[in-house]
Amino acid sequence: MNVYDFDGTIFYSDCSIGFAFWCMKRHPKLWFTYFPQAIKSFFQFKKGRIPNYLMQRKMFSYLTMIDDFDVQIEKYWDKYEKRISSWYLAQKRPDDLIISASPSCIIGPIAKRLGVDFIATEYDLEYGVFLNNLMYAKEKARYIIDHGFPVIDNFYSEGMMFWN
Repeated sequence: MNVYDFDGTIFYSDCSIGFAFWCMKRHPKLWFTYFPQAIKSFFQFKKGRIPNYLMQRKMFSYLTMIDDFDVQIEKYWDKYEKRISSWYLAQKRPDDLIISASPSCIIGPIAKRLGVDFIATEYDLEYGVFLNNLMYAKEKARYIIDHGFPVIDNFYSEGMMFWN
């Protein structure tokens, strides 16, 4: 089994940020109801005034404001699926695992299109809360170990292969 980080590794940008801008373009009210609060939270986090999880909650709050989420995420991937790197597509295997800190509601549809399994941060679209730890570095490794995944042949992250 090969494991691939998604954003910045097999996908040439950050899909959560890209999808936020996609939604703001299609729902202009978000520029006023979401964007100022997200920017404020980002700077509060950078200044050490709020913890990471609270900043992340504010950053992803736009997901609860999209009444046609299922339509928008499919249209987003229709347009941006082409950003999946060609080197990945050339070596893709059915037992690949995509792992991402992005919400599962964003990663799930593209993983399904690729025909691979995925692990991502679980996010409740109705209540706007994370249901598990954000799948960052330590959490990714802990999840793989705790869930008894098979032997990993290669692990790719941020464009680098960690072991072979």
